Amino acid sequence: MKYKEALDWLYGLQAIGMKLGLENMKLLCGLLDNPQEKFKSIHVAGTNGKGSTAAFLSSIFKAQGLSCGLTTSPHLVDITERIQVSEQNIPRKRLQEIIEKVVAVLQAYNEDKSKNKKLSPTFFEVIISIAFVYFAEEEVDVAVIETGLGGRLDSTNILNPVLSIITNVSLEHTQYLGNSIESIAKEKGGIIKKNVDTLSTVDQQEAIAALQEIARNKNSSIWQFGKDFSAKKYGKGISYKLNGCSNIYEIGLNGEHQIKNASLAVLAVDRLNKKGFNVSEKSLRKGLKDVRWPGRLELLKHSTPWLIDCAHNPAAMNTLASYLKNEFANKKIMAIFAAMQDKEYDKMLSTLSPLVTECIFTKPVIDRAEEPEILKNVCPNSIKKSVEKKVSRALTYAVKVEKDYDLVLVTGSIFLVGEAYPFITKHTKNA
Repeated sequence: MKYKEALDWLYGLQAIGMKLGLENMKLLCGLLDNPQEKFKSIHVAGTNGKGSTAAFLSSIFKAQGLSCGLTTSPHLVDITERIQVSEQNIPRKRLQEIIEKVVAVLQAYNEDKSKNKKLSPTFFEVIISIAFVYFAEEEVDVAVIETGLGGRLDSTNILNPVLSIITNVSLEHTQYLGNSIESIAKEKGGIIKKNVDTLSTVDQQEAIAALQEIARNKNSSIWQFGKDFSAKKYGKGISYKLNGCSNIYEIGLNGEHQIKNASLAVLAVDRLNKKGFNVSEKSLRKGLKDVRWPGRLELLKHSTPWLIDCAHNPAAMNTLASYLKNEFANKKIMAIFAAMQDKEYDKMLSTLSPLVTECIFTKPVIDRAEEPEILKNVCPNSIKKSVEKKVSRALTYAVKVEKDYDLVLVTGSIFLVGEAYPFITKHTKNA
């Protein structure tokens, strides 16, 4: 296979769709000699904040000189972003080689006439299995693994981690996870393992109760934000409190929601050090400060600054709105907005529109993207609205008029941010 052929095969699996369950993943990883058993892992679930928490941990481990695997999804620009070791994307050659290995074991299995059932893994199952193989081959010291959807039946849940983390819970993917906070919490809580500590910043009482019940049944200690540890904003960082002792940490990500995500990382280091990781206080501080998580409340300095944020659901949009109110109150903001058809974009726009002066609606190159005319019609009428059907044209227009604004904002979908990211970074860097 050439690299393009390997990617074509991989992306072709998207036609299979999504399958919740662990049967395929256990079988596939078994054929690959169970790579997930060959490295220590930290498992991260939650509605929002998984990626930021994982990024904090990866940055801390890098600062300590530990080799850290990281899986996140989806990617912004290139698929290799999904699989990293020490903040370096998997090389394309290695990705190609491991895809070839997966293809070979699948072909051998499916051609075996003694097998009663063919194995047809999904795109996500194969991506995760590739990550597991890569981390095993690289002999990473630890890997931070982000769930894809839910937790209990998510492909990543064949892990036996040294630590589990659940960031938060809100209504999402209700057709798969249930239509209540409690049912979704139970799905997220499916990553809790027997005798493995779980750290949580979930704040709804019904969600907390659901997680605590699962933890009791698994004999797992659960560390709850606000009860067992806490944090609050302090300057450019957080004031973190555990066992009556407080520490101040500077953090490198924007937004008050990062207070909880950073506190999870700090507590994770404390619990891991009890297991022999020996991450120093110096490395902890450096990792928290140097962390980078592209496309998430990422402010790019320019004559008119650009803010890029992948807020793709009401909870994430509320977080973005809070940041705008704190940092750009009474400023003229132009937004470029797109959303997927299955998202609650009416609620998102109701939150965003009072904070912006003008909004350009556009459509990234993906079938699931909503038509910009529909988005425009849903948006409240108090702002200037226009449509540019191509993302490139929306960006070009924004560059022409940015001098009239205090901020240019790109948000609403990770697919929009991914398509716009190379243009924006080049524009702001070359100015």
